[in-house]
Order: sequence, then C-alpha cells, then structure tokens
Amino acid sequence: MLSRYTRYRGRAANANPLPDGMRRDTRRHTKHILRPTYELVDAYVVKPTDAAWGRFRRGYLALLEARFQKDRAPFDELAEQATSANVFLGCSCPTKKNPIHGRCHTFLALEFMKKKYPGLTVIIPAPRPKGHNTNATPNMYAEAQTWSPFKGCEFDCVYCSPSFKRHSKRQKRLCPDCYKYTPHCHENRLRRIPSAPIIFVCGNADISFCPPDFARRIIERIVEHNARAPHKTYYLQSKQPAYFEPFLSHLPENVILLTTLETNRDNGYGTISKAPPPSVRYEQFKALNYPRKVVTVEPVLDFDLRTFVSWIRKIGPEYVWLGFNSKPKSVTLPEPSEDKVQRFAEKLLDAGIEVRGKTLRGVELPATSA
Repeated sequence: MLSRYTRYRGRAANANPLPDGMRRDTRRHTKHILRPTYELVDAYVVKPTDAAWGRFRRGYLALLEARFQKDRAPFDELAEQATSANVFLGCSCPTKKNPIHGRCHTFLALEFMKKKYPGLTVIIPAPRPKGHNTNATPNMYAEAQTWSPFKGCEFDCVYCSPSFKRHSKRQKRLCPDCYKYTPHCHENRLRRIPSAPIIFVCGNADISFCPPDFARRIIERIVEHNARAPHKTYYLQSKQPAYFEPFLSHLPENVILLTTLETNRDNGYGTISKAPPPSVRYEQFKALNYPRKVVTVEPVLDFDLRTFVSWIRKIGPEYVWLGFNSKPKSVTLPEPSEDKVQRFAEKLLDAGIEVRGKTLRGVELPATSA
C-alpha cells in the first residue's frame, strides 16, 4: 500500500502517531525520485493562490513524467516496495507558508503512481480544511457545497425522511418535484457550479435515477469547468454504484466516487431501504475500475466485524466516513455497540485506511494532522 503522512520537526504531544510501515521523506532537499524542485516550491509558497497551485501541479506532474520517461526503475522499485509493505511518503505540509491540506506534492505523487501502476493499492487522503477535527465534524460534507442539476430519489431510505426529504418540503412553492422528492432534472443549474473547493454533485439525490444523457452533460460540465478551476474536488455518490460504469472513462481525476455501506448484512435490510442490498452494492463498487473511491458507513447498522472490515479493505477507499444515526429521536435503527464500532475503526486504521467521523458518540478516532 502507498499513502502519505505528515512529518513534524520535533513531534508535538498531540501529533498523530507515526504510521506503521516504511516511511520515505520526499521533501525537496532529499534525493527521492518524487521530490519537487526548489524552484517549483518557491514559486508556489511565495503567494499560494489557486492559480499558483495550478502552475505547481502542472509543473510537478510534468517533472515526474520526465523523470519516469528518462528512468522508470526508481518508480518501479517504489511500486514493488508498496506491493509487499505499507509505504508512506512524507512531507511537512500543511505548514504556515502552505496551510491548505491537500496542496502538497505528496498528494500529486500518489495520483501519479496510481495512474502508472493501476494494480497498486494507493490511498490518497481527500483534502480538508486546516483545523479539521475527525472527532468533531458536525456535518459529513461541512466543507462542501451541493450542486443540484438533478434531484430526487426512489430508494426511500427510512433515515432520509428526517433529513433530505424534510428539507425538500421547503420547496413546495418553487418546484413540485423537489417537494415530492421525485427524480427530475434542473437544466438551468448546469451552468452554476458553486465556488467551494469541494462540490457534492446532486447531493440531494441518488444520481442513479438521473437519465444517462443528462448525467453525461453533468460530467461534461465538470470537465469544462476544470479548464479554469482545476483544483476543485467533486463527489459523485450512489447506492447503485454500477450506474457509474459507463462514465468511468470520462471522469476527470478530481472526481471521487462514493457509495454508502451501512452494514454487510442483507437480512432485514429491505425494511431500511429499497436500494440494492449491501452485498450487491459492495460487489458493484469493488468491481468499478476507478482509482478514487470513498465509502460512507453512516448511519452504521449492526454488522459482522471481520466480514465488514474485509469488504472495506478490498474496496481500497481513500477514506471512510463513519457515524451513528444522527436523528435517533426520529428514526430507530438496528445499531452496533460503540465498542464494536471502535474495533471496526481501529482495524481500518491498522490497515492504513483513514477514518473520518460524523456522529461518533463514544467512539474515539485519532486527531488528524491537518
């Protein structure tokens, strides 16, 4: 497995524990094959704007490609090491001069390695704001804005009624279909992509109900917008992951695919949702030949620990969202114990999979380095 970690000059008492595996310093003063040049770093940190990051990104990826074409042996060696062990690329970011988590050459290096070695397990942490606390996140997509050219869903998940469906009732005078949560398109919204760094595409819907032709237009709009704003991250989420299959070759690298797996148990799931049962959803998501995936385990339902951990590991997500039912007064769900969820999180962390929390109750996760 290949991922990254944050290096500290004199580790603070509250710093993340060092990851268990082979740690490789890739900062600019080293001789590592993935190091950036002094010129690239200096040009960015003097004024770390979006445009400057775009220039750094293009320059750094071009640098890696040139090194790869000249002599790929060091890259092959790194990939071989990461095949048999956990390898972590180290850098000091985020720093005072470069405070934005995710704007670090190690993230780009992981993207590069994932493209060059499709069979390699590469875990790329998704960018998040400085100061983000894994234990205290009040909203799963707190730093994201929803872009809704398509809305609605027919899976009728019982836990959506107190949240998404309740919010849709506010639209009665504006859009009858929004009010009824009926799947429908808003073509006039295609042009208006929010300015946030993270965009939750069709967040008030399950995009699998979207007509394929319109979904293609949504993806084309993302590609078009990338020409002037390439640093955004887009979330596309569905409880029917097979829907994404025809679009995979058209998705730009800043799109992350998500699915929800509340449990590994199919028995009784029909009383929770009309979505494909968890085992079907798992197989569909695992089968997608796409490098950037995230799993949402929220609201978590009771599960079989060994099986569920195995599922997540085989999917190989960049990270996992984990949380209990946030509306227990509105809907009662068959939940696991806090101790069981704690063990689940620890096993994922031991496997090198980042776990982010929403409604964690008594479950403890390590503080992030961001």
